[in-house]
Amino acid sequence: MIRTFIALISAVLLAGTSCERDIHKAPEAVARTFDTMYPGAEMVEWERQLGNYTADFFFDGHEMDGR
Repeated sequence: MIRTFIALISAVLLAGTSCERDIHKAPEAVARTFDTMYPGAEMVEWERQLGNYTADFFFDGHEMDGR
């Protein structure tokens, strides 16, 4: 019973710590570089994957992602 409980708690904790997470805002330097590369990008959604910032967005009518 104890082993089952520990396995269940471990699974829940591991599921809660993903390598990818959505964030609302990137650091200022990252956002500035992104704005220079994709002026006029719309609906920008930032994520952090393995320490790197990525953005999903629409640019010139196309859905894109930037790394």
